Amino acid sequence: MTTVFTVSQQVSADMIDHNNHMHDSHYNHIFSDIINQFNYAHGLSLEEREKLNYTMFTAEEQTSYLQELKLDEVYTVKLYLYDYDVKRAHFFAFMYKQDDSLAATNEAMMLGIDRDANKVSPFPQQYHQQLVQYYAQQPTIKWPKQLGHRIGIPK
Repeated sequence: MTTVFTVSQQVSADMIDHNNHMHDSHYNHIFSDIINQFNYAHGLSLEEREKLNYTMFTAEEQTSYLQELKLDEVYTVKLYLYDYDVKRAHFFAFMYKQDDSLAATNEAMMLGIDRDANKVSPFPQQYHQQLVQYYAQQPTIKWPKQLGHRIGIPK
């Protein structure tokens, strides 16, 4: 069975900017929150983080805005694990509009952090095992051109 971590939500009035669509900061907040929800559900809940004195930091992220989201629109985010090792998780998220068209993508590199040393450290065993399982069972997809995208002005 293949599944992917998926969350659906609705654009609220506080997310709308002066251009009458969802403000870019809300896209990033949503993507960050989805990764947090994934981590909470896969061995790094807030309680587990406290007990282990361990957390996750974002090292790098890239968002591509492809379509506007308007007030009250429902969107769905699907989170894939592109790659991982013992202390890094490379996530790629797709945000879809209700008509299944792609609204945005987000790529994020997360680092595992030992809070005592305040430095990058291997993942706790239960989290790493769940990453291994998630990676193995997620659907195989064709990665979009946004993966690894470099910002630049065409010459």
